[in-house]
Amino acid sequence: MSTFDFGEGPVPAHQHKNPRGRTGGWVADTAHVAQTAYVATDARVFGNAVVSGFAQMFNSAQAYENALIFGDAQLSGKARLYGAAQMSGSARAGESARLHGSAQVSDSARLLGSAQVSGIACLRGDVCVTDGAEVLVPHHVIHMDGLGENGSLTMFRTEGGGHVVRAGCWSGTLAAMRDNLATPDAYGWSSPERHCREYLLLLPLLEARSAMWVWESQTAH
Repeated sequence: MSTFDFGEGPVPAHQHKNPRGRTGGWVADTAHVAQTAYVATDARVFGNAVVSGFAQMFNSAQAYENALIFGDAQLSGKARLYGAAQMSGSARAGESARLHGSAQVSDSARLLGSAQVSGIACLRGDVCVTDGAEVLVPHHVIHMDGLGENGSLTMFRTEGGGHVVRAGCWSGTLAAMRDNLATPDAYGWSSPERHCREYLLLLPLLEARSAMWVWESQTAH
């Protein structure tokens, strides 16, 4: 019987055989990886984690405890999926992202940088959260499609009750967004004019949500 140390001493384990027959990463015998799934040589699956469907794990990604990744979801870089967290659809988590608790990420949602998604958070659609994100509950993310010429807008909570706004290839704070809207043609915000009006109408809602995140952070201590 083969064993492998996932960090807390050797446990019964085996190396996954990937779909094309190449030997992949180590999998604890208590975990499950489907024959159709891919686990890179340096990736790890242990605890009671399940990797099914056509899910893929690259680099040194890890899935453990009661984590579940299925569909066409991908975990890469040094990303970690644990607790009772789930990834599905074509969701992506990479770099040093962390997904845990009872959080769920599905559809084409992406976690990048040092993003942390936990608690009962649920990310769906074309949402992208990046460095500094600390998403604990569903209302820590606002996502809207069909806006302006950029097509979508996402605002997510960051550590300490802060926020980041992403609109197309632009990202920044609400204060920076308001400044850009007041500057003719800055980043294309006011061209055409109707797009500028759309974002200006959204600002009070986004600012109210941001204020809630600050209040939550202050009352949590």
